[in-house]
Amino acid sequence: MSDQQAQQQQPMYIAEDPHTFGTINGVETEWSQIHRKLGNIAPKPERPPSPPPISEKELTDTLNSLKFNALSDSALRDASEDVQNEDERKLLEEIRHKRLREMREKATREKFGQVREIGGGNEYIKEVTEASKLNDGTWVVCHLFSPDRPECKKLHDVMTRVAYQQLQIKFVRIRGNLAIRNFPEKHCPSLLIYYKGEMKKHLIGLKELGGMEHLSADNLEAYLANFGAPVERKKTYRETINEEDYLDDLDDSDFED
Repeated sequence: MSDQQAQQQQPMYIAEDPHTFGTINGVETEWSQIHRKLGNIAPKPERPPSPPPISEKELTDTLNSLKFNALSDSALRDASEDVQNEDERKLLEEIRHKRLREMREKATREKFGQVREIGGGNEYIKEVTEASKLNDGTWVVCHLFSPDRPECKKLHDVMTRVAYQQLQIKFVRIRGNLAIRNFPEKHCPSLLIYYKGEMKKHLIGLKELGGMEHLSADNLEAYLANFGAPVERKKTYRETINEEDYLDDLDDSDFED
């Protein structure tokens, strides 16, 4: 059968003008129903099958999970001591232990917090290249500096503030001529960004970070985040205090598997 013959056998429908055919408050008009039965307008598309009904237990578990996950750490601890229902108690314990595992994993990753000065040769390889391969990939930011250049002092001050906040990123600095033989002092400061053994960026100077006038911790964090580094939102004072209080209330058994 030719394409022309096939097209001739296709039913010819009237275009559904919304002013003529349509619905009122979501209900199809009688006029539309009549023309649809007569074949003047296209059949309504089939509705997708309805999802299977959710059981009362599944609904209760889902609602409880949403409710308990929204609790603060201290409220979650108190609730786990007061709840009487066995299913709810188990759910609370699962959520609490999940949070504890996440906090323990986070504490393992967040182990830096400062800018360390390193030497050249094997120490550079160990502290930068090899360190970036650890823990399935660690972000390492290395500042090549010259002690006589004010731009280097400015960048070091900013890096120190960022390192204090972004504990999952390793920050180090090294004199430029120790890292690379005959490294031009005019290229200091330079930033080398490593991840999984590869150098992701070699930044010379401060221009891409806003220059001397606009260089800030926020600019450096945003720059690192663009490469995929794990830059975290800064915690408020209240969040920090709540987490410290929660950790103080834990004993060693809470961290046992």
